Amino acid sequence: MKQLWKILGIVALVLLVAPQANSTVYTLTSGNSTANVDTGSSTGMYGWTIDGTSLLYQQWFWYRVGNTGGEHSVDSLGLIGATQPTSNILLADFGSRSGLEINVSYLMTGGTAGSNVADVAETITIHNHGTSALDFHFFQYSDFDLNRRTLADEVTIDHSLRFVDQRPATLGSGPMLSETVLTGSHAPSHAEANFYANTLNSLMDGSPTTLNDHLTAGPGDVTWAFQWDTVIGAGGAFIISKDKTVAPVPEPATLALFGGIMVLLARRFRKAAV
Repeated sequence: MKQLWKILGIVALVLLVAPQANSTVYTLTSGNSTANVDTGSSTGMYGWTIDGTSLLYQQWFWYRVGNTGGEHSVDSLGLIGATQPTSNILLADFGSRSGLEINVSYLMTGGTAGSNVADVAETITIHNHGTSALDFHFFQYSDFDLNRRTLADEVTIDHSLRFVDQRPATLGSGPMLSETVLTGSHAPSHAEANFYANTLNSLMDGSPTTLNDHLTAGPGDVTWAFQWDTVIGAGGAFIISKDKTVAPVPEPATLALFGGIMVLLARRFRKAAV
């Protein structure tokens, strides 16, 4: 039943964001990859399609100032403007030049046809143009469906909270996704792996959310989220840089070889540290 409702939701979403006169939907295109970004609603990024297969239901951002009240999607700040200097780049600015402003940039790099490989890099810059510090909480929510037939995926978030791995529970039924919070960027304060739509509901219920730090979920219709907690001083900024890649799931022999290499490297580094 959950799968049926989600499929109906996808159909409704497509109808909702069909091109209109003043559309806020932008399309990224590169090689074998396309994706849509709705800057006018919490739909956010959706429909990331690689070699003809759509893998992304929704990925977007929420924020909260202080520790009371609920979260708000960044589009609720209002769109200052959005530009596409090339077909694979989108720059979107939300908020106010005199108050809170959130800039989101996307860079898509598609692969060759049939490779089932593509990449999207994102940078989020949060500006405090006000005269007082902000107790700021920022959230990224992600709902990828790699196994389109049964919505049976598994997701693991690394304990550093910088790396996510999502793949189909059944080998060969879809690609794998990895997302990395890049070194030098701010690491998340909390994370959550869960099932649709538990985390999304918590971001939209009008109460303050702290992600539960459960780092695995599945098999099933999994979702995952990051949370950053920080204080942004007057006139200051907070920058998050991330990269997400979709690629075919390695065959078991490749995974075993990779695991063996990692064990050897770990032994080498332990020996060097002695």
